Amino acid sequence: MNGSGTDSTEQGRSMWARVKGKTENDLRKLPFRGTYFFRPGFIRPTPGLTRTHKYYYAIGWMYPVLRALSPGMP
Repeated sequence: MNGSGTDSTEQGRSMWARVKGKTENDLRKLPFRGTYFFRPGFIRPTPGLTRTHKYYYAIGWMYPVLRALSPGMP
């Protein structure tokens, strides 16, 4: 299954969706027994990074709260 928003036709308007779709299509062509694609919901930046989207600073405070509310999640 493709991740949400992935364009497996490689013809859509969104470049990232086309690139992700092409990558997944190319990986499926390799001789593996199966392929699995994951789309993380949140990536916490490493402390000290200088080139980080401001978005992460705005929502970063929620990470410890969400970890406490869902202890089974990594």
